[in-house]
Amino acid sequence: MEFTRISPHADLERFIECYWMMYSQDSVPQVEKIIPDGFTEIIFNYGDVYKSKISGNWTLQSPNLLARQLKTFFYLENTGRTDSIAIKLKPAALTQLFGFSMDQYLDEIVDLDSFSNPELKQLKEKIDECVRLGYNREEQFVKRILDEYFAKLIQTAPENPLEGPLNLIFSSNGLVTVIEMASAAGVGERQLERLFKNT
Repeated sequence: MEFTRISPHADLERFIECYWMMYSQDSVPQVEKIIPDGFTEIIFNYGDVYKSKISGNWTLQSPNLLARQLKTFFYLENTGRTDSIAIKLKPAALTQLFGFSMDQYLDEIVDLDSFSNPELKQLKEKIDECVRLGYNREEQFVKRILDEYFAKLIQTAPENPLEGPLNLIFSSNGLVTVIEMASAAGVGERQLERLFKNT
């Protein structure tokens, strides 16, 4: 299995943790345990689809996925060869860039093609272009395409009112109080709760 982690342009680091690519011609099924890390991922599979087991049953995934923030581990199993490109978003970026609420689809892996969001459609077209040109395993080409796409998208992105509390959570490995997070956001505890629910 070839896994490549790609850092985004410095201007995008407030929104994007990384891009990644995964490739393998090995079609032997292998089960992997996935540990939640607080990030949302947009995943495009151009190989064979995966199966996932989140709450007891194995489910065949769609090729294009939105993997929301998960509260517990889950399992993945390949059904054949792997060829994927993905974007790992910072926790509030799904709201800032695509207008989704953070509490929507919690603990779910959703078919990306079920959304009529024009920005997501354009992103898929950019990734399709990489595949069509045969550059979907070329790190620098994928980085350039995604950096250019997100550089335009962030121009209209609203500010993240939770940037302070989220930075505090990650820098302290989650060992932070509600009072400290509310202070970092400059709001009261009830307002902080509403922000986490609606942002």
